Amino acid sequence: MEKTYLLTASVPQHISLAVDKLRNTIFNTTGTISALVFEAAVPLAFLSQTVSKTLFSSIALQKEPFKITRFFEHHDSYYLDMVPPTFFQQIDAKIRGYKAPSLFDPVSGVFLAAAEPSVNKSAVISLLDEYQITKFPQWENLSLKLLCVEYRDKNQWWEEIDWFVLWELKLKQSKSL
Repeated sequence: MEKTYLLTASVPQHISLAVDKLRNTIFNTTGTISALVFEAAVPLAFLSQTVSKTLFSSIALQKEPFKITRFFEHHDSYYLDMVPPTFFQQIDAKIRGYKAPSLFDPVSGVFLAAAEPSVNKSAVISLLDEYQITKFPQWENLSLKLLCVEYRDKNQWWEEIDWFVLWELKLKQSKSL
């Protein structure tokens, strides 16, 4: 088994439940296995090594709420786009020297599934285009998690994968002046 580390941002439970419902629909309708592999989260970066959660202790969430704006496809993966971008810029500045290429290309959005060769891509895109983004309310809280991910085949990583949480850090809101 190969090993990599994935830094993620976990969304609150009410968002997670809505994302899980959408991912179950993707799996049940199209057979996309990768839709069921990870918990509902924003993959921030694959890392070459573990990092301490103290690296992120100075990050404070802004008063601007998070929201899902649209569905998009990026480098053979499907995501729900998420704003505001300042959060992602803060994280990127902290992990620049630790990033490593791995299973897919993380972007600022909630991971839905990978574009699997055995699944009709247009069926997945059609399903997602019909899904109403308005089902996702805004939210203000996030937690960071570092996952250890073990997989057998980099090209079809969703076929045999195991992951566990190394640490979790609940991010705090910035204090108003």
